Amino acid sequence: MSEPGRDLYALLKVAPDVDAREIARAYRRRLREVHPDTRDQLSPGPDPAQANLRALQEAYAVLRNPTRRARYDAQRRAAQKPAEAQATGISVPVRVRAHRPPPERDWLIRVGPVRSEPPRSR
Repeated sequence: MSEPGRDLYALLKVAPDVDAREIARAYRRRLREVHPDTRDQLSPGPDPAQANLRALQEAYAVLRNPTRRARYDAQRRAAQKPAEAQATGISVPVRVRAHRPPPERDWLIRVGPVRSEPPRSR
């Protein structure tokens, strides 16, 4: 997915409730603005528009797929809830799980039952 703090809808300049057709239109519109082949000025050195192009492509890849879009929307809502609660002063219950490290293992070789025989006499 894309960077955790980046809003994909804002990157495409669309509202979160638009349909797939409008997302495709916005992607093509933004692509014309950012793509190096359609820009007039070419400057030497690292191109910041190249990073914008990658981010735009990642945003479109997530938002055009209904499953990935639903997952992104759920993560976006979950990320907004604590911020909203903090702004309004509402406490949000948090479940903390203690992570227990795996038990130390003594790397001894375990052997099955041993059969003992009396020594042979000559």
